[in-house]
Amino acid sequence: RRSGFLTKVAASFVGGTVYAGAAFYGYHMFRVKKEFQDLDDELALETARQEHSGHDGSCCSCVTSSILGNADRENKRVEQFSRIAKCYDKAIGTDEFFMGIGLLRRVLLGWHAKGTCLEVGAGTGRNIEYFQKSKAQRVLMVELSENMCEEAKAKVESVQENNSTQFAVRQGDSHSLEFCPDQGFDTVLDTFGLCSYQNPVQVLREMV
Repeated sequence: RRSGFLTKVAASFVGGTVYAGAAFYGYHMFRVKKEFQDLDDELALETARQEHSGHDGSCCSCVTSSILGNADRENKRVEQFSRIAKCYDKAIGTDEFFMGIGLLRRVLLGWHAKGTCLEVGAGTGRNIEYFQKSKAQRVLMVELSENMCEEAKAKVESVQENNSTQFAVRQGDSHSLEFCPDQGFDTVLDTFGLCSYQNPVQVLREMV
């Protein structure tokens, strides 16, 4: 009887622990994703306001207003990514696992990354482990968010001593890669970052 009672208690404890863990994880994921949604809603509202104003960009004041509006939205995006930098890997890791993104990263870098590489929109450095298994010798990772850069630098420090690939992290705007020499890289890449740019076409031009 006693063993049966203990078994029920243990089962209840394990079940409660699993439930509590799942509830906490669900709340954490909801909170992080809600921050993204709040930002998207805010940007959509601002865009609607500009469209409703009826500006056609035919005068200097309207053009200036549009440019300043784009800059403001970009700053808000950078601020948002900086705010979630600490929990970004945990928030996105599960989604990437079930979507097979890790395998795609491994294949992309394993087949294409070689020599001196430039990665734009590097974020928290989620590609570092895949660069290590590629033919990349040197990697410069560029990211606009300062807090994201700090997370990437921490990963570099944790692997640098036991790895032949040399990593460097630089805070910079991928829309203007003036600090990168032309023809200075064997491989230039961006993984799943184009949707985060204010002007993805301009970023692609810079990468070329």
